Amino acid sequence: MRETTYFAFHSLTLIRKMVDATKRQDGVTGTILAGAVCEIFLNDLQRWFQHGVDYRRNTLQKNKQESRSFFPKNTFVSESSFFNTTSEQEERIAVFIRNSELKKSKKSTTDKYVGVIEILKNANESGDARFQKLRCLFNIRNDIVHSKGITINISRDEEGKEIPPKKKDYPEFIIPLLKQGILVLPKSHNTWLYLLDTDKYCKWLLSTVIESVYYVLENLDDNSLMSKYFADEFFVDNAG
Repeated sequence: MRETTYFAFHSLTLIRKMVDATKRQDGVTGTILAGAVCEIFLNDLQRWFQHGVDYRRNTLQKNKQESRSFFPKNTFVSESSFFNTTSEQEERIAVFIRNSELKKSKKSTTDKYVGVIEILKNANESGDARFQKLRCLFNIRNDIVHSKGITINISRDEEGKEIPPKKKDYPEFIIPLLKQGILVLPKSHNTWLYLLDTDKYCKWLLSTVIESVYYVLENLDDNSLMSKYFADEFFVDNAG
């Protein structure tokens, strides 16, 4: 019986759903999906490369078993499958991502991206602006999905009118976006989640995801099929 292997790249499905959410200016949903896209893209990458590593190893083993010492011959594996082209660098990435999930060496998603780039470029770029944005995204995402009850203290002036909120009234992790004008202070107090439902924030969200993913793709080997396939699928026109 012959089997065909299909890859269900969930990061591609989720990026489309994320784009839909940002078009609706649903920043909260977009943020949750953005975190999922970034996490699952690396998992997709790992599974693809690992399959290539396993395929090549199994094929070489099969070829070795079929060889006979009493019948000398020079052979090489020339299977038509592109999985034979998996590079040593891609194998290192597969191992790194897999090991990053182990309890004893659990890494954040941002640290995984930094580690993959370090393998590809032989340089630690943890301070790169792309990764600073990615850390900010995950700080926001994590607070949303692990949100705890909060209290909001509303100050009033002598006439009893509500005093508009200030930056210090909001979580530390969104202060950089307030300073950059990506988020805007409202005129009245409410949960900070509503600050995310704007066109400007949603565009920031998209650019953060695309920049992180593309930074990996553009540094893969020029012949990497993963790079060629995902680069087209992840193209998002963020200018509109």
